[in-house]
Amino acid sequence: MLGESKANQINYGTVVTKSNFFLRVKKTIEIIFLSFMITLIPYFFIVKYSYKGGISEYFGTILHTVGSKIFTLITNLIHPFISSLNIPVTTSQASEVESIYDKILYEHNEYFIMTVSAYIFVSTVLSYYMLIWMKKKGEQLNDGQRVRSDEVAITDEKGLIKLIKSRVKNKKNNTEFSKYDLFFSKNLRIPFMDWFTHFAVCGSSRTGKSNFIKSMLTQARAAKMKGCIVDVDGDYLEIFYKPGDIILSLYDVRSMAWDFWHEPSVPASFFSDALLSPEKDSTEFFDTAGGKLLASLIRLSNSHEEFWKILCLDEESLLKLLDDNKDPIVKKYIGRAGSDQGIGAVASSIKNLDFVKFLNHHPRTIAASENKEMEWFSFYEWVKRNDDSFVFIIAKDNEWEESKPLIKVQVETFVSAMFERGESRDNIPVVLVMDELHKIGKLQVMEQLLSRGSKFYLTAFAGYQNNAQVESIFGQSQAKSIFTGLQNLVAFKCTDAELANQISERLGKIEVEITEGSMSSQNSGSNVSIRSKDKSNVSANQIMSLEKNCAWVKLAYYPPCYLSFDYVNYEKAKNEDGTIVQKTISVRSKKSWIEEVKPLEYYFGKNELKKLIDSYANYTRYSDIEKVATITEILREIAFKVKHNEYSIGDVRYSFEVDDENITILKEENDEIIFSKVIKRSKKKEKKKDNAEEIREGIPDIGTTDQYYPQNEVTINLPDDEYI
Repeated sequence: MLGESKANQINYGTVVTKSNFFLRVKKTIEIIFLSFMITLIPYFFIVKYSYKGGISEYFGTILHTVGSKIFTLITNLIHPFISSLNIPVTTSQASEVESIYDKILYEHNEYFIMTVSAYIFVSTVLSYYMLIWMKKKGEQLNDGQRVRSDEVAITDEKGLIKLIKSRVKNKKNNTEFSKYDLFFSKNLRIPFMDWFTHFAVCGSSRTGKSNFIKSMLTQARAAKMKGCIVDVDGDYLEIFYKPGDIILSLYDVRSMAWDFWHEPSVPASFFSDALLSPEKDSTEFFDTAGGKLLASLIRLSNSHEEFWKILCLDEESLLKLLDDNKDPIVKKYIGRAGSDQGIGAVASSIKNLDFVKFLNHHPRTIAASENKEMEWFSFYEWVKRNDDSFVFIIAKDNEWEESKPLIKVQVETFVSAMFERGESRDNIPVVLVMDELHKIGKLQVMEQLLSRGSKFYLTAFAGYQNNAQVESIFGQSQAKSIFTGLQNLVAFKCTDAELANQISERLGKIEVEITEGSMSSQNSGSNVSIRSKDKSNVSANQIMSLEKNCAWVKLAYYPPCYLSFDYVNYEKAKNEDGTIVQKTISVRSKKSWIEEVKPLEYYFGKNELKKLIDSYANYTRYSDIEKVATITEILREIAFKVKHNEYSIGDVRYSFEVDDENITILKEENDEIIFSKVIKRSKKKEKKKDNAEEIREGIPDIGTTDQYYPQNEVTINLPDDEYI
């Protein structure tokens, strides 16, 4: 039964409303009654001129006949009772009365009754169809008559079923029924390749959007498809979760571990673009510079911990790190440290990275408490697995803004992974559900998803309430492309007039001829004119006045159709131990695991190390005591933050070592010591001089120009835990 959710039965979630059914029955009875009444008019004339004795005798005879039949029936019914009272009454009396009336009725009219009966039946049927035709003709004259038969016009459910069967029978575009078909009702079956072209599910809040998507996911589960669900508050998780599914969340304790560095073959620029998708009111330069900077930081780090250390660096150390790795972004986009340009780029790059602090906190904590290795999830590996598992990307509504950058980059990574698995008819279809599209934010892969997704057996269900939500995120131009790319439309009631008009336009128009008449005041004549105009299949007012769970459906290759979906109260999913699956189990820790990782207070760049040691050696050689003292103080200051550093370029090696008492600087060439110096450490950290940066920049680089150290021979030794 539709409307009931059972373990072995798919609920297709559609039903014909009772009010419409009884209205149709009432109209049919009215037409039949009117047809019969019209039939009686010629019937009276036939009796008058054909029956001997005229109308009065005919109807008198019929009344007597009916009376005799009733008398006979009553006599037969009470005969047993009369017999028990010994009253002498015979049934022959009733039969005699009946035979007399039959004799009168059929005398000289042997075939009359048979002829009239046939006439009544045939004329009633003809009158019925004539009234139907006149009704439709009147509606056409009132609403306009179609001019072109090749235009898209609305149909009903039966008409849509007929069109689909015809398309499958003729194998248009290789359309055929398969196990991945969707059922909108018990008999309305949508072929897989027809519906796998993305769905726009639009309408105001609480009009039936989620109910429709849930009915589709029920069938996706039954057909053993894969699914990626962006789930606000875990509404889908509590219904569709089953053991073996994956949960990804910033704060949910059931989340698996995921990060950038466990997705193979994904360039760092992909993650930076996903995290820093520019909004409409952003500054283009800082978005570009910030994106380039973030890509460089991800590329330079090899793990979550290293990335965290880099993010903790101040701007000066950050730029040194990039400069040491010869990243062109420093000169092209950022400039020198402290400039407005550099500050803006750094701020733009880290504005969406607050989630990094708590990323994978629960998986790491649980793995450590159970003394197990942490299991990592990868979208690139998951899409290639031959199973029907779902991935639920969840966050509570009040945690959504914090989780939004992470969710966005996970969705983009998922779509990219789908494209990487290649095109094959053996691939398991995958459904991507974004019930509230605007909450995810701007997706760089959105247009590729809509244009190429079906090739890779990927389809999206995108839900939204009005145009403004989508346009505020993607901009007007890209939003228009998105609406076009979502080829299947399921439009529920919407209160947004702009969206209603857009839906009305999408449901199509037809050219009709309108017949208009007018009376002349000067004579008794009348004028009739015919004009053509475009008429909407469905008006905006019709869309705005839809009932709950009722929608206009426009599938990619078929005309619009009105459908009513039944509300389904789904059972809650269960865990392996039989307990009910909870929507979210969100725990916000006061302190993240990564805060225990000691961040870098200062980045001692390789170029800075080389410059300080070479300058110290040259100033010592020329006995420039003042500048030697300045460099000594700089090295003592660095010693409070860095314990070890080394850098090799060609055959030359520079090193910086710190122990409890001393600082040792060393320069070697071909394993021979060229210069070494031991400097006593300061007992307490001194305040940095205000002009320290000027002093550092003013140190001449005597005899250490790059011409002596070819850049193509540079090698870098990875440092210890105290630095990167």
